[in-house]
Amino acid sequence: MSASSSSARRRRGGPGSSFEVEVEEEPPTGLPLIKCTSCNRAIVLELVAKRGEHKGRRFFKCPYNELFDPTTCNFFMFRPEYERLLQKKGMLPVEPDVEAMQMMKGRAQKSDHVNVGELLKLGRAMVFLSAFNSVLLVALLITVWAKKM
Repeated sequence: MSASSSSARRRRGGPGSSFEVEVEEEPPTGLPLIKCTSCNRAIVLELVAKRGEHKGRRFFKCPYNELFDPTTCNFFMFRPEYERLLQKKGMLPVEPDVEAMQMMKGRAQKSDHVNVGELLKLGRAMVFLSAFNSVLLVALLITVWAKKM
């Protein structure tokens, strides 16, 4: 297998077994790489797990995070957690919660009845009040200007 291959082989079965299964490697995410939020010393790396149960899975880690060394930086995240971090930082749009939106839509259809006539009346009242407010403002300005003369 070449280094640029998008899949890897995983051996299944006991020692000496020749049964292998293709494991798809996740494609590059294209997510922005940020400065490490733990040690603030370097830009995080996007890497692919090469072995173990997460083989082929993309993750993000600080270059100063060394495996099995608790004295080094501890920044390590798989893609979902890293995406949430980017969303909190405003660097990635928050995906709408489709399930919650469907629940709200269902509730609106069951309980919310919009009276179009009432909405039109409210709209007209708002336009009238806005115009009336403008007239009052002009009258006030004229009064203040007249007192200064």
